[in-house]
Order: sequence, then structure tokens, then C-alpha cells
Amino acid sequence: MRIVIANTQAPFVTGGAEEHARRLCEELRDVGHQVEAATIPFNWKTPESIIDHAVAAANIDLSGFFGEPIDLMIGLRFPAYLMQHPNKAVWLIHQYRDAYDLWDAGRSGLQNSPRGDLVRQIIRNMDTETLSKAARLFANSRNVAGRLKKHNGLAAEPLYHPPPMAARLHSGGFGDYFYFPSRISGLKRQHLVLEALALSQTNARVVFTGNADSSGDAAEFRGRIEELRLGDRAEWRGHVSSEDMLELYANARGVIFPPFDEDLGYVTQEAMLARKPVITTMDSGGPLEFMRDGEHGLVVKPEARELAKAIDRLNGDAKLAERLGEAAGEHYATLSISWQNVVSKLTGKA
Repeated sequence: MRIVIANTQAPFVTGGAEEHARRLCEELRDVGHQVEAATIPFNWKTPESIIDHAVAAANIDLSGFFGEPIDLMIGLRFPAYLMQHPNKAVWLIHQYRDAYDLWDAGRSGLQNSPRGDLVRQIIRNMDTETLSKAARLFANSRNVAGRLKKHNGLAAEPLYHPPPMAARLHSGGFGDYFYFPSRISGLKRQHLVLEALALSQTNARVVFTGNADSSGDAAEFRGRIEELRLGDRAEWRGHVSSEDMLELYANARGVIFPPFDEDLGYVTQEAMLARKPVITTMDSGGPLEFMRDGEHGLVVKPEARELAKAIDRLNGDAKLAERLGEAAGEHYATLSISWQNVVSKLTGKA
């Protein structure tokens, strides 16, 4: 089949969603499909620019080029999945969350604009109209599928895939640090972890990796480390190689990942594959689909004091960290998550 992967890109911003799309292209090619990525820029600087990009995407026809038909379009993110194709599968990474769950939580940037509610309604209407016509509709997690059902009344099948480094992750020792790999962003809540470290009774240490969403986010994060006088207990290494990530996972005491209502989150899966316990929060969303409190890690209220207690508990008990990590690895192996299943479902061959 000739297949186009429709995705968005904010220039100079790279994260799990970009890796997701890249790996999907590879997996489809590996089984003999011709695959191209159709990536469009997306700028959400103003409510008006969001609609401009959505309308532009909705007017792009991907059914064929230069007299050659395209057999299948797979849409991943707003507004790319609005592009036209008669045989469209959507594997929803996430919608434009400011029009949905972030609006409900009072965390939407649209709420700062007098036209925000109008833009929100336009986005929701476009999503409902387009996604209801997809030949096959999947979400990359149960959390994302749940949002779609709640807000748009549409049912999507959760379709899980292995994280990027699945085959290379391994367990080492249980060292003297916790690992938090993710881009520096308000929704990832690194600041909550810094506040927890300041309350820690065991002088726990956290290594953070990942670029910041903006120079402002970077400056704010560094400033907060200084304000809380954390010194070398909070180490931010920025972007690191995959080899460095593998070693940081392998030798951590545990992995900390407390985002707000995460879509999926590779971090939890990667930690489980490295046989490390995960510390997360009750409102983290996607991570809770893979782990249970007290069995594969610790799940606490999204409060600095509670997070500090969980960090201290594992920091002071390597045996507990090892037991939870081993159980996490064993549990992940039972989930039967594979790219073969993803490819079969998206191409309608399952």
C-alpha cells in the first residue's frame, strides 16, 4: 500500500509524538508498504492562528499526487488529521487539549482570550465532524479514548505501541538517584518534583533530562532550583543521547513521572522495561493504565509533601525499589504490546 502519515510539527520542538510518527513510518516500511510523512507546521500563538492552521489542513487533499493514488492516510494529531482522504485511519495521539480537558481544568490558554470560547467550539465541531467519518478510529491510550468519548461522543479503540527504546532497555543496579526524563514543561510538573525535593528528609537526588519547551521555561526551571537551594540534588542535563538515557534508566533507584493528565507517556513503559518502580500521581492519566500503586511503584496525591514521602520511601529502601521494579517488568511482559498489532489494525488487516 501507498500510505501517508499525517502529523504536525512545531519547528525546533521534538518529543514523544515526533518519535511516535517516525517509528510508525519505519514499522510500515519494514512490512513492505510505501510510506511518506506529510508534516504540517502548527502554531497556536493566538486563537486565530489555531483556526487558520485547522482550515488550511482541512483543505489539503491527500488522496493522490501526480496521477498516483494514495491508498491510506493515517492521521495522528490536530490539525493534521483534518486533511482529506477517502480511506482515513486516525490513531489519535491527542486532540488540541486546550479545547477539551485543559479547558475543564482551568489550564487552557484559550481562556485568556475574549474569542477563546468561540475558537474552542469551532475546534470541537471540526473534530467531531472529521473523526466521525474516519474509516478506523484508534487512540494511543485509554485516557485519550476517554476524552474523545466524553467531549465528542465518539468511540476509539485504545491501541498501544512499544516505546522507542523498548528492545534496548535493561536493568542495572539501584543507584543513589531518581530519573525524570521529559521535556521541561508545565504539564510535566518538574516544578512539583523540585518542591518535593526541598521537603525530602533523605537528601534524595533527581537527574532531569530533556529540552525545555522555551527559553523562558528553561530559565524558570534553573531559577527554581537555585531558589530552593537544591544544589547538586537536582541535576538538569538537558538533551542527552539514547545511550545516556539507557544508562540513566538502568541504574536509577526509581523513575519519577507526575504529569498532569498525560495522554500516554513513554516514560512509564520505559521504566517498567528497565525494571524500575515509578512514582506518579493520582491525576497523571496515561501512566495509571500500566501500573498499580504498591505493586509496580507508588501513586500519590499531586502534592509536594506526598511526593516527597514517596521519594523518601524508595530512597531509604533499595530492597523495596528492587521488588517493585521487578514486578513492574514482569507485568509489562504480560501486556503483549507490539508494533505488529499496531500495523495490522491501522491498515485494516487485523
